[in-house]
Amino acid sequence: MSSSLTNLHDAVASLEPQMGYICKVSGTTGLSLTVISGGKEAYAKHFGFRDLEAKEAPDGDTTYFIGSVTKGMMAVLVGILVEEGKLGWSTRGASILPELQDSFNGRGSEITIADLLPHRTGVARSDALWISRAGNLLFPKSEGLRTWAAQPVVRDFRSGFLYNNYAYDVVGQIIEMAE
Repeated sequence: MSSSLTNLHDAVASLEPQMGYICKVSGTTGLSLTVISGGKEAYAKHFGFRDLEAKEAPDGDTTYFIGSVTKGMMAVLVGILVEEGKLGWSTRGASILPELQDSFNGRGSEITIADLLPHRTGVARSDALWISRAGNLLFPKSEGLRTWAAQPVVRDFRSGFLYNNYAYDVVGQIIEMAE
C-alpha cells in the first residue's frame, strides 16, 4: 500500500470509535465501509451484525437495504458526467434510450435528466409492481424501462413533484449508456 493510501487508511481508521458510537445511538445493526482512492482500496471494515439474532458479522458480501440514499449517489454520478461533457442536465432520455420516445402520451421524448431526478415526470408511483415487501426485485432489470413506460401519467408533465422510483432506474440506464 502506498504511503498516501496508508495515510488515508489511518485517518479513516482513527474514526472507528465514532462510527461505532453512531451505529449504537442510531440503532444501526450493521455497517460496512470501504474507501477507494485512485481506484485502490484504502480502507475496508465491517461493524456490527448482518444478522442480529444469529450474531453474524457483516462481510464484503453483505447486502444492505439503503433505500433512497442511492438517489443522491445517482445525482452525483450524473453531475460528474455533465462535468465531463458526456451528458447535460437537459439531455433528453429518449436521445439515449429510444424506448422512451413514444411513451407517456407522447411526452416521453421530452423527458430530460432534469425531469427525472426531481420526480417531475407526472408518472404514477408503482413500486408494488417491481419490489416485494422483503425488498426483492420482482422482475429482471432489463424489464424496468418497458414497465415504467407503461405506467399511467397522473399529473401534468413538469407540474410538480410526484415520487417515482422507476425514474431512477431510467437515470441509471442513461448513466450506463453515457459512460
